[in-house]
Amino acid sequence: MVVIRATTKLLGRLGPAPTTNPARSSGALGDWFATMVHVRRGRFVLAVSGVTLLPVVVIGRDLATLPARLADGVGEVLLALGVDRDAAEHERLAMADASFARTNDRSTVGVLTELQRLLRFDLENEPGELLQHSLRLAETPIVARGLTPDLATRSLFGVHAPHPAGSGSRRS
Repeated sequence: MVVIRATTKLLGRLGPAPTTNPARSSGALGDWFATMVHVRRGRFVLAVSGVTLLPVVVIGRDLATLPARLADGVGEVLLALGVDRDAAEHERLAMADASFARTNDRSTVGVLTELQRLLRFDLENEPGELLQHSLRLAETPIVARGLTPDLATRSLFGVHAPHPAGSGSRRS
């Protein structure tokens, strides 16, 4: 079970009313905070883990399938970060059932807003695969929390050495 805590903009496009008292997310990455990102290339959804702030970017069309696409995107990003295949699959399966709720943490929404700004720039100026955009955002230092999402996620899953898939960031 995963709770997707959507911004007002995204909730308006999802259709179903948000759950007021959702069950607790069962995955290690906790609840996911998500928003819409509109650029010339189209619509995207940016989601960040409430635990490690790991960002995942997925296509924003057909929002009825958002939970499944987000779960698949999370699995793909975890594998690219060097997380064990079984652990990545376990996290993906924990996201099989989803409920939507309103955001409930202003700090995490602030991080989401900043990553959204960076993603918008990247999508407009550096088209590429969504996985690469997710990995590049994951290398962004979150000064207020004293972490980078990629390293925090690797630590959570017991991955000690940096994985080459996420190297080459231009952010510092």
